[in-house]
Amino acid sequence: TVLGDELARWGPTDRRLTCSAVAVNEGIALSAPKNAKLKNVEWADNGVLGAREMGGEATIAQVHVAHVDVDGKDTKVAVKVQNPGSERLMRMDMANMLFVSTFMDSLRVSLPFDHTSILKEYRTQVPLEFDFKRESAMLTLIGDAIHGKVPDVETPRVIPGLCTKRVVTMSFVEGESLGTIIQRALTASGTSSASGFSQKAASAMKTHTGSTVDGTELIGKLIETFGVQIFTLGKFHSDPHPGNLLVGPDGRTLSVIDFGQTKELDTDTRLGLARVILALAADERDAALSEISNLGLNLTNASDDFAMTCAYILFDTRMDIEEAHLSPLDADIPPEMRLVKIETIPETVFMFIRVVALIRGILISLDADVHARMVWRPYAMAALRAAGERIPAWALEQEQEIESGGNDDGSADDGAPMEQKDRKSTRLNSSHPRYL
Repeated sequence: TVLGDELARWGPTDRRLTCSAVAVNEGIALSAPKNAKLKNVEWADNGVLGAREMGGEATIAQVHVAHVDVDGKDTKVAVKVQNPGSERLMRMDMANMLFVSTFMDSLRVSLPFDHTSILKEYRTQVPLEFDFKRESAMLTLIGDAIHGKVPDVETPRVIPGLCTKRVVTMSFVEGESLGTIIQRALTASGTSSASGFSQKAASAMKTHTGSTVDGTELIGKLIETFGVQIFTLGKFHSDPHPGNLLVGPDGRTLSVIDFGQTKELDTDTRLGLARVILALAADERDAALSEISNLGLNLTNASDDFAMTCAYILFDTRMDIEEAHLSPLDADIPPEMRLVKIETIPETVFMFIRVVALIRGILISLDADVHARMVWRPYAMAALRAAGERIPAWALEQEQEIESGGNDDGSADDGAPMEQKDRKSTRLNSSHPRYL
Protein backbone atom coordinates (compact mmCIF):
# COMPACT_ATOMS: atom_id res chain seq x y z
CA THR A 1 0.00 0.00 0.00
CA VAL A 2 1.43 3.40 -0.95
CA LEU A 3 1.69 6.20 1.55
CA GLY A 4 -1.25 8.10 0.13
CA ASP A 5 -3.53 5.09 0.60
CA GLU A 6 -2.58 4.97 4.27
CA LEU A 7 -3.44 8.65 4.54
CA ALA A 8 -6.77 8.24 2.79
CA ARG A 9 -7.71 5.36 5.12
CA TRP A 10 -7.07 7.44 8.25
CA GLY A 11 -9.24 10.35 7.10
CA PRO A 12 -9.15 14.14 7.33
CA THR A 13 -7.47 14.26 10.77
CA ASP A 14 -4.14 13.25 9.21
CA ARG A 15 -1.87 16.26 9.32
CA ARG A 16 1.74 15.55 8.45
CA LEU A 17 3.95 13.12 6.58
CA THR A 18 7.59 13.04 7.66
CA CYS A 19 10.49 10.99 6.34
CA SER A 20 9.23 7.43 6.09
CA ALA A 21 6.11 7.35 8.26
CA VAL A 22 2.72 8.97 8.72
CA ALA A 23 2.09 10.98 11.86
CA VAL A 24 -1.53 11.29 12.94
CA ASN A 25 -2.16 14.32 15.14
CA GLU A 26 1.63 14.36 15.49
CA GLY A 27 1.46 11.46 17.92
CA ILE A 28 0.62 8.09 16.36
CA ALA A 29 2.95 6.70 13.72
CA LEU A 30 1.86 4.29 11.01
CA SER A 31 4.17 1.77 9.39
CA ALA A 32 6.79 3.01 6.96
CA PRO A 33 5.72 3.06 3.29
CA LYS A 34 6.68 0.02 1.30
CA ASN A 35 7.32 2.03 -1.86
CA ALA A 36 10.95 3.13 -1.74
CA LYS A 37 10.24 6.22 -3.84
CA LEU A 38 8.18 7.64 -0.99
CA LYS A 39 10.76 7.17 1.78
CA ASN A 40 12.04 10.73 1.48
CA VAL A 41 8.66 12.41 1.34
CA GLU A 42 8.36 15.74 3.07
CA TRP A 43 4.74 16.67 3.54
CA ALA A 44 3.79 20.32 3.60
CA ASP A 45 0.34 20.88 5.10
CA ASN A 46 -0.25 23.67 2.61
CA GLY A 47 -3.50 23.05 0.68
CA VAL A 48 -2.10 24.00 -2.70
CA LEU A 49 -3.82 24.22 -6.06
CA GLY A 50 -6.99 25.55 -4.49
CA ALA A 51 -7.55 22.69 -2.04
CA ARG A 52 -9.54 23.40 1.11
CA GLU A 53 -8.20 23.10 4.64
CA MET A 54 -7.82 19.54 5.89
CA GLY A 55 -11.05 18.49 7.51
CA GLY A 56 -13.29 19.98 4.81
CA GLU A 57 -15.77 17.19 4.09
CA ALA A 58 -17.39 18.86 1.08
CA THR A 59 -14.39 18.47 -1.23
CA ILE A 60 -13.57 15.27 -3.11
CA ALA A 61 -9.87 15.36 -2.33
CA GLN A 62 -7.02 17.32 -0.82
CA VAL A 63 -3.95 18.32 -2.83
CA HIS A 64 -0.62 18.80 -1.11
CA VAL A 65 2.96 19.47 -2.10
CA ALA A 66 5.69 16.92 -1.45
CA HIS A 67 9.19 15.95 -2.58
CA VAL A 68 9.89 12.47 -3.96
CA ASP A 69 12.74 10.71 -5.69
CA VAL A 70 12.12 10.39 -9.43
CA ASP A 71 14.91 8.69 -11.38
CA GLY A 72 17.44 9.72 -8.76
CA LYS A 73 16.33 13.36 -8.66
CA ASP A 74 14.56 15.16 -5.84
CA THR A 75 11.30 16.24 -7.49
CA LYS A 76 8.60 18.58 -6.25
CA VAL A 77 5.20 16.99 -6.77
CA ALA A 78 1.52 17.54 -6.03
CA VAL A 79 -0.23 14.63 -4.30
CA LYS A 80 -4.00 14.45 -4.60
CA VAL A 81 -5.58 12.23 -1.93
CA GLN A 82 -9.26 11.31 -1.97
CA ASN A 83 -11.26 12.20 1.13
CA PRO A 84 -12.90 9.14 2.74
CA GLY A 85 -16.67 9.17 2.48
CA SER A 86 -16.83 11.86 -0.19
CA GLU A 87 -18.00 9.46 -2.91
CA ARG A 88 -20.87 8.17 -0.79
CA LEU A 89 -22.03 11.72 0.00
CA MET A 90 -21.80 12.76 -3.64
CA ARG A 91 -23.85 9.77 -4.80
CA MET A 92 -26.51 10.58 -2.21
CA ASP A 93 -26.66 14.21 -3.34
CA MET A 94 -26.98 13.19 -7.00
CA ALA A 95 -29.72 10.67 -6.22
CA ASN A 96 -31.69 13.29 -4.26
CA MET A 97 -31.39 15.92 -6.99
CA LEU A 98 -32.43 13.47 -9.70
CA PHE A 99 -35.41 12.35 -7.59
CA VAL A 100 -36.62 15.95 -7.30
CA SER A 101 -36.07 16.52 -11.02
CA THR A 102 -38.04 13.46 -12.13
CA PHE A 103 -40.75 14.29 -9.59
CA MET A 104 -41.06 17.76 -11.17
CA ASP A 105 -41.35 16.09 -14.57
CA SER A 106 -44.15 13.86 -13.28
CA LEU A 107 -46.01 16.96 -12.08
CA ARG A 108 -45.38 18.62 -15.46
CA VAL A 109 -43.52 21.47 -13.78
CA SER A 110 -41.86 23.18 -16.72
CA LEU A 111 -38.45 24.88 -16.68
CA PRO A 112 -36.82 26.51 -19.74
CA PHE A 113 -34.24 23.72 -20.03
CA ASP A 114 -33.98 19.94 -19.84
CA HIS A 115 -32.85 19.63 -16.21
CA THR A 116 -33.44 15.88 -15.96
CA SER A 117 -31.07 15.01 -18.82
CA ILE A 118 -28.43 17.30 -17.32
CA LEU A 119 -28.65 15.56 -13.95
CA LYS A 120 -28.53 12.14 -15.61
CA GLU A 121 -25.29 13.15 -17.30
CA TYR A 122 -23.88 14.32 -13.98
CA ARG A 123 -24.97 11.02 -12.44
CA THR A 124 -22.84 9.28 -15.07
CA GLN A 125 -19.86 11.62 -14.97
CA VAL A 126 -19.50 12.50 -11.28
CA PRO A 127 -18.68 8.96 -10.06
CA LEU A 128 -15.82 8.87 -12.59
CA GLU A 129 -14.15 11.68 -10.63
CA PHE A 130 -13.52 9.23 -7.80
CA ASP A 131 -11.48 6.85 -9.96
CA PHE A 132 -8.04 8.41 -9.71
CA LYS A 133 -6.53 5.74 -11.95
CA ARG A 134 -8.83 7.01 -14.68
CA GLU A 135 -7.84 10.59 -13.87
CA SER A 136 -4.16 9.66 -14.15
CA ALA A 137 -4.78 8.00 -17.52
CA MET A 138 -6.78 10.97 -18.83
CA LEU A 139 -4.18 13.46 -17.62
CA THR A 140 -1.50 11.56 -19.51
CA LEU A 141 -3.58 11.03 -22.65
CA ILE A 142 -4.85 14.59 -22.96
CA GLY A 143 -1.56 16.09 -21.82
CA ASP A 144 0.36 14.18 -24.49
CA ALA A 145 -2.16 15.31 -27.12
CA ILE A 146 -1.81 18.98 -26.15
CA HIS A 147 1.95 19.15 -25.64
CA GLY A 148 3.65 20.61 -28.68
CA LYS A 149 0.34 21.30 -30.43
CA VAL A 150 -0.53 24.59 -28.74
CA PRO A 151 2.28 26.96 -27.71
CA ASP A 152 2.79 27.71 -24.01
CA VAL A 153 0.10 25.33 -22.74
CA GLU A 154 1.12 22.68 -20.22
CA THR A 155 -0.40 20.01 -18.00
CA PRO A 156 1.07 18.22 -14.97
CA ARG A 157 2.92 14.96 -15.61
CA VAL A 158 1.80 11.83 -13.79
CA ILE A 159 4.51 10.18 -11.67
CA PRO A 160 4.33 6.45 -12.57
CA GLY A 161 4.12 4.04 -9.67
CA LEU A 162 2.78 6.62 -7.23
CA CYS A 163 -0.87 6.60 -8.31
CA THR A 164 -3.74 4.42 -7.13
CA LYS A 165 -7.52 4.49 -7.29
CA ARG A 166 -7.52 7.12 -4.53
CA VAL A 167 -4.18 8.87 -5.03
CA VAL A 168 -2.70 10.84 -7.94
CA THR A 169 0.91 12.01 -7.77
CA MET A 170 1.93 14.47 -10.44
CA SER A 171 4.56 17.08 -11.20
CA PHE A 172 4.04 20.32 -9.30
CA VAL A 173 2.88 23.23 -11.47
CA GLU A 174 4.15 26.69 -10.57
CA GLY A 175 1.65 29.45 -11.09
CA GLU A 176 -1.40 31.36 -9.91
CA SER A 177 -5.00 30.69 -10.81
CA LEU A 178 -6.40 32.90 -13.54
CA GLY A 179 -9.24 33.80 -11.20
CA THR A 180 -6.80 35.18 -8.63
CA ILE A 181 -5.08 37.32 -11.26
CA ILE A 182 -8.38 38.69 -12.57
CA GLN A 183 -9.58 39.57 -9.08
CA ARG A 184 -6.27 41.25 -8.22
CA ALA A 185 -6.49 43.32 -11.43
CA LEU A 186 -10.02 44.44 -10.55
CA THR A 187 -8.91 45.45 -7.07
CA ALA A 188 -5.82 47.28 -8.33
CA SER A 189 -7.85 49.23 -10.90
CA GLY A 190 -10.59 50.13 -8.45
CA THR A 191 -13.19 48.25 -10.50
CA SER A 192 -15.90 46.71 -8.33
CA SER A 193 -16.86 43.76 -10.51
CA ALA A 194 -15.81 41.76 -13.55
CA SER A 195 -18.71 43.25 -15.50
CA GLY A 196 -16.88 46.55 -15.30
CA PHE A 197 -13.57 45.15 -16.48
CA SER A 198 -11.91 48.13 -18.10
CA GLN A 199 -8.76 48.95 -20.00
CA LYS A 200 -7.30 50.01 -16.66
CA ALA A 201 -8.07 46.61 -15.19
CA ALA A 202 -6.66 44.86 -18.26
CA SER A 203 -3.37 46.74 -17.85
CA ALA A 204 -3.28 45.61 -14.21
CA MET A 205 -3.36 41.91 -15.20
CA LYS A 206 0.00 40.76 -13.83
CA THR A 207 1.46 37.73 -12.09
CA HIS A 208 2.71 38.06 -8.52
CA THR A 209 6.19 38.43 -10.03
CA GLY A 210 5.05 41.43 -12.09
CA SER A 211 4.84 39.79 -15.53
CA THR A 212 2.08 41.15 -17.77
CA VAL A 213 -0.79 38.78 -18.52
CA ASP A 214 -2.81 39.03 -21.74
CA GLY A 215 -6.10 37.42 -20.74
CA THR A 216 -7.45 37.28 -24.30
CA GLU A 217 -4.32 35.54 -25.50
CA LEU A 218 -4.49 32.97 -22.70
CA ILE A 219 -8.12 32.10 -23.42
CA GLY A 220 -7.30 31.85 -27.12
CA LYS A 221 -4.71 29.22 -26.20
CA LEU A 222 -7.19 27.42 -23.94
CA ILE A 223 -9.82 27.30 -26.67
CA GLU A 224 -7.25 25.95 -29.11
CA THR A 225 -6.47 23.07 -26.75
CA PHE A 226 -10.13 22.09 -26.88
CA GLY A 227 -9.88 21.88 -30.66
CA VAL A 228 -7.29 19.16 -30.12
CA GLN A 229 -9.14 17.51 -27.25
CA ILE A 230 -12.64 17.43 -28.70
CA PHE A 231 -12.19 16.95 -32.42
CA THR A 232 -8.87 15.11 -32.65
CA LEU A 233 -8.81 13.07 -29.45
CA GLY A 234 -12.51 12.82 -28.60
CA LYS A 235 -11.71 13.19 -24.89
CA PHE A 236 -11.65 16.50 -23.07
CA HIS A 237 -11.29 18.27 -19.73
CA SER A 238 -14.86 19.26 -18.83
CA ASP A 239 -14.20 21.64 -15.92
CA PRO A 240 -12.05 24.55 -17.20
CA HIS A 241 -13.05 27.10 -14.56
CA PRO A 242 -10.48 29.80 -13.60
CA GLY A 243 -9.29 27.83 -10.56
CA ASN A 244 -8.16 25.00 -12.84
CA LEU A 245 -6.18 27.37 -15.07
CA LEU A 246 -2.78 28.36 -13.70
CA VAL A 247 -0.77 31.20 -15.19
CA GLY A 248 2.99 30.74 -14.99
CA PRO A 249 5.35 33.33 -13.52
CA ASP A 250 6.23 34.45 -17.07
CA GLY A 251 2.62 35.53 -17.67
CA ARG A 252 2.47 33.51 -20.91
CA THR A 253 2.39 29.86 -19.84
CA LEU A 254 -1.05 28.40 -19.16
CA SER A 255 -1.28 25.15 -17.21
CA VAL A 256 -4.53 23.18 -17.11
CA ILE A 257 -4.94 21.13 -13.93
CA ASP A 258 -7.44 18.76 -12.28
CA PHE A 259 -8.50 16.16 -14.83
CA GLY A 260 -11.05 14.50 -12.56
CA GLN A 261 -13.89 15.72 -14.79
CA THR A 262 -13.18 14.48 -18.29
CA LYS A 263 -15.65 13.52 -20.97
CA GLU A 264 -15.22 10.83 -23.61
CA LEU A 265 -17.18 11.34 -26.84
CA ASP A 266 -18.39 8.56 -29.06
CA THR A 267 -17.45 8.93 -32.74
CA ASP A 268 -20.95 9.95 -33.89
CA THR A 269 -21.14 12.77 -31.32
CA ARG A 270 -17.60 13.97 -32.05
CA LEU A 271 -18.28 14.18 -35.79
CA GLY A 272 -21.73 15.69 -35.19
CA LEU A 273 -20.13 18.48 -33.18
CA ALA A 274 -17.59 18.96 -35.96
CA ARG A 275 -20.42 19.47 -38.47
CA VAL A 276 -22.07 22.01 -36.16
CA ILE A 277 -18.82 23.96 -35.85
CA LEU A 278 -18.29 24.02 -39.62
CA ALA A 279 -21.81 25.37 -40.14
CA LEU A 280 -21.46 28.00 -37.41
CA ALA A 281 -18.04 29.07 -38.73
CA ALA A 282 -19.59 29.66 -42.16
CA ASP A 283 -22.74 31.26 -40.65
CA GLU A 284 -24.84 28.66 -42.47
CA ARG A 285 -28.07 28.88 -40.48
CA ASP A 286 -30.05 26.03 -42.02
CA ALA A 287 -27.12 23.60 -41.91
CA ALA A 288 -26.29 24.54 -38.31
CA LEU A 289 -29.85 24.09 -37.07
CA SER A 290 -30.15 20.79 -38.93
CA GLU A 291 -26.94 19.41 -37.41
CA ILE A 292 -27.90 20.58 -33.92
CA SER A 293 -31.23 18.79 -34.34
CA ASN A 294 -29.37 15.68 -35.51
CA LEU A 295 -27.42 15.76 -32.24
CA GLY A 296 -30.74 15.59 -30.40
CA LEU A 297 -30.92 19.15 -29.05
CA ASN A 298 -34.42 20.56 -29.44
CA LEU A 299 -35.17 24.29 -29.20
CA THR A 300 -38.80 25.44 -29.12
CA ASN A 301 -40.59 28.81 -29.22
CA ALA A 302 -37.85 30.36 -31.34
CA SER A 303 -37.73 31.61 -34.91
CA ASP A 304 -34.97 30.18 -37.08
CA ASP A 305 -32.95 33.38 -36.76
CA PHE A 306 -33.20 33.39 -32.97
CA ALA A 307 -32.51 29.66 -32.85
CA MET A 308 -29.26 30.45 -34.69
CA THR A 309 -28.45 33.04 -32.04
CA CYS A 310 -29.03 30.36 -29.39
CA ALA A 311 -26.76 28.02 -31.33
CA TYR A 312 -23.92 30.55 -31.15
CA ILE A 313 -24.47 30.89 -27.40
CA LEU A 314 -24.55 27.13 -26.79
CA PHE A 315 -21.81 25.97 -29.17
CA ASP A 316 -19.56 29.01 -29.67
CA THR A 317 -17.93 31.57 -27.40
CA ARG A 318 -18.53 34.69 -29.50
CA MET A 319 -19.44 37.70 -27.40
CA ASP A 320 -20.32 40.14 -30.20
CA ILE A 321 -24.06 39.40 -29.97
CA GLU A 322 -26.23 41.14 -27.39
CA GLU A 323 -27.86 37.96 -26.09
CA ALA A 324 -24.45 36.55 -25.10
CA HIS A 325 -24.35 39.11 -22.29
CA LEU A 326 -27.87 38.48 -21.00
CA SER A 327 -29.33 36.08 -18.47
CA PRO A 328 -32.82 34.54 -18.71
CA LEU A 329 -33.38 36.09 -15.26
CA ASP A 330 -32.69 39.65 -16.44
CA ALA A 331 -35.75 41.88 -16.29
CA ASP A 332 -35.17 43.48 -19.67
CA ILE A 333 -34.38 40.46 -21.82
CA PRO A 334 -36.03 40.31 -25.28
CA PRO A 335 -39.43 38.57 -25.26
CA GLU A 336 -38.21 35.79 -27.58
CA MET A 337 -35.37 34.97 -25.23
CA ARG A 338 -37.83 34.70 -22.37
CA LEU A 339 -40.02 32.29 -24.33
CA VAL A 340 -37.38 30.00 -25.84
CA LYS A 341 -37.04 26.60 -24.24
CA ILE A 342 -34.44 23.87 -24.59
CA GLU A 343 -36.78 20.89 -24.62
CA THR A 344 -34.02 18.29 -24.81
CA ILE A 345 -30.30 18.48 -24.09
CA PRO A 346 -28.64 15.21 -25.09
CA GLU A 347 -26.53 13.81 -22.27
CA THR A 348 -23.78 13.16 -24.82
CA VAL A 349 -23.30 16.86 -25.66
CA PHE A 350 -24.06 18.56 -22.35
CA MET A 351 -20.44 18.60 -21.17
CA PHE A 352 -19.40 20.27 -24.43
CA ILE A 353 -22.02 22.97 -23.82
CA ARG A 354 -20.80 23.27 -20.23
CA VAL A 355 -17.22 23.89 -21.41
CA VAL A 356 -18.45 26.62 -23.76
CA ALA A 357 -20.40 28.22 -20.89
CA LEU A 358 -17.40 28.16 -18.55
CA ILE A 359 -15.13 29.74 -21.18
CA ARG A 360 -17.82 32.31 -21.95
CA GLY A 361 -17.90 33.21 -18.24
CA ILE A 362 -14.15 33.86 -18.28
CA LEU A 363 -14.51 36.02 -21.40
CA ILE A 364 -17.21 38.06 -19.66
CA SER A 365 -14.85 38.53 -16.70
CA LEU A 366 -12.15 39.79 -19.06
CA ASP A 367 -14.53 41.78 -21.28
CA ALA A 368 -12.92 39.86 -24.15
CA ASP A 369 -14.18 38.16 -27.30
CA VAL A 370 -12.74 34.98 -28.81
CA HIS A 371 -14.75 33.05 -31.40
CA ALA A 372 -14.24 29.36 -30.68
CA ARG A 373 -15.96 28.29 -33.90
CA MET A 374 -13.19 29.94 -35.93
CA VAL A 375 -10.42 28.47 -33.78
CA TRP A 376 -12.02 25.02 -33.95
CA ARG A 377 -12.96 25.10 -37.66
CA PRO A 378 -9.70 23.55 -38.97
CA TYR A 379 -9.82 20.82 -36.30
CA ALA A 380 -13.44 20.03 -37.15
CA MET A 381 -12.57 19.95 -40.87
CA ALA A 382 -9.63 17.62 -40.22
CA ALA A 383 -11.81 15.29 -38.11
CA LEU A 384 -14.44 14.97 -40.83
CA ARG A 385 -11.84 14.39 -43.53
CA ALA A 386 -10.11 11.74 -41.44
CA ALA A 387 -13.49 9.99 -41.13
CA GLY A 388 -13.91 10.05 -44.92
CA GLU A 389 -16.88 12.42 -44.85
CA ARG A 390 -17.79 14.64 -47.76
CA ILE A 391 -17.18 18.29 -46.89
CA PRO A 392 -20.04 20.67 -47.85
CA ALA A 393 -19.32 23.02 -50.75
CA TRP A 394 -19.87 26.12 -48.60
CA ALA A 395 -17.25 24.89 -46.12
CA LEU A 396 -14.74 24.29 -48.92
CA GLU A 397 -15.43 27.76 -50.32
CA GLN A 398 -14.80 29.30 -46.90
CA GLU A 399 -11.60 27.31 -46.56
CA GLN A 400 -10.37 28.58 -49.93
CA GLU A 401 -11.22 32.17 -49.03
CA ILE A 402 -9.30 31.89 -45.75
CA GLU A 403 -6.30 30.27 -47.41
CA SER A 404 -6.19 32.91 -50.12
CA GLY A 405 -5.99 35.47 -47.36
CA GLY A 406 -2.83 33.91 -45.94
CA ASN A 407 -4.13 31.10 -43.71
CA ASP A 408 -5.36 33.60 -41.12
CA ASP A 409 -7.52 31.04 -39.37
CA GLY A 410 -4.64 28.72 -38.58
CA SER A 411 -5.43 26.00 -41.12
CA ALA A 412 -3.14 24.23 -43.54
CA ASP A 413 -4.09 23.51 -47.13
CA ASP A 414 -5.48 20.09 -46.18
CA GLY A 415 -7.62 21.51 -43.37
CA ALA A 416 -5.42 20.10 -40.61
CA PRO A 417 -4.04 22.44 -37.96
CA MET A 418 -0.79 24.14 -38.94
CA GLU A 419 2.48 23.27 -37.29
CA GLN A 420 3.35 25.29 -34.22
CA LYS A 421 6.10 27.28 -35.96
CA ASP A 422 3.71 28.46 -38.66
CA ARG A 423 0.74 29.50 -36.54
CA LYS A 424 2.36 31.08 -33.51
CA SER A 425 2.47 34.53 -35.09
CA THR A 426 -1.23 34.52 -36.00
CA ARG A 427 -2.91 32.54 -33.22
CA LEU A 428 -1.61 34.56 -30.32
CA ASN A 429 -2.33 38.04 -31.64
CA SER A 430 -5.31 39.48 -29.76
CA SER A 431 -6.09 41.75 -32.73
CA HIS A 432 -6.44 38.72 -35.00
CA PRO A 433 -9.92 38.51 -36.66
CA ARG A 434 -10.83 35.37 -34.74
CA TYR A 435 -10.53 37.35 -31.50
CA LEU A 436 -12.82 40.17 -32.60
